[in-house]
Amino acid sequence: MRNIFFLLAMMLTNATHADVYKCVKDGKVSYSENRCDGTGNNNPINSPAGLKEGLAAFESGDYELAYSQLNPMAESGVALAQNTVGRMHLLGQGVPKNPDKALILFRKAAKQGLPNAKNNIGVMYASGNTVPQDYKQAFVWIREAADQGFALAMNNLADMYENGAGVKPNRAEANKWRKKAQDIGITVNSTPVTIETVGKKEYEKGLAYYYGWDFVRAAEWFQLAATKGHPEAQLKLASLYELGQGVNKNEEQARYWIQKAKNSGHTMDDNRDRITLIDSSSSEGTRKAPSMGARP
Repeated sequence: MRNIFFLLAMMLTNATHADVYKCVKDGKVSYSENRCDGTGNNNPINSPAGLKEGLAAFESGDYELAYSQLNPMAESGVALAQNTVGRMHLLGQGVPKNPDKALILFRKAAKQGLPNAKNNIGVMYASGNTVPQDYKQAFVWIREAADQGFALAMNNLADMYENGAGVKPNRAEANKWRKKAQDIGITVNSTPVTIETVGKKEYEKGLAYYYGWDFVRAAEWFQLAATKGHPEAQLKLASLYELGQGVNKNEEQARYWIQKAKNSGHTMDDNRDRITLIDSSSSEGTRKAPSMGARP
């Protein structure tokens, strides 16, 4: 079995003097750090008033000031403000933690086309934070952000291709997107969010009994890991039910666990682990609610 440990970078800051562009497309106004795609004003702007100052306050860690300046803009529909305030709610920076509210704000910003927010939604799906864990949905959102030229999303997409999360493993595609991200350059500081397997310990105990021909104990541990969502354990448990090893032969149960694994994008011909995000910046070093990549 191949264990998966990769990084989806969690962007905590942006350049102090980030340029902001006002873009208009199909009558809709959006604000972005990226130049407008053939529409709007490709000269950096200072409006709406206080946006750059709010982003700078966020970067410096003055979350009280950042929130006071950015939240009114978020409520009025400014995408960059929505995304940054969403990140504050996600990790409890200056406000109580509220992942549900964060997701609402990310969706509002993404609806305006902000790639930063699309990437954030994608990683929330990858982590199963607030939404059911769904790597295919994660891939869709992160791919959209990458297609818009967002370097962080390109790097995340490369990780997904490399590790087969939500898509078939493809080293060539991983290398292509990694190079694109490097060519653009990720110039802001980041805190990595490491990915850890779920049910890994139970699965490995099951394997030890399995290879020792103790199928009864193996089934017990595979059941524990499978219930937590570990796809390899689900597939092993399905095999035991199919063959009647350690459990009563039960084709219905075998089909059930195979389908559970398939629902996460896993089949008998691969060996990928289920993954969730762990915030490596946690000073406690303990598991907490999965978080995701955010960039103001």
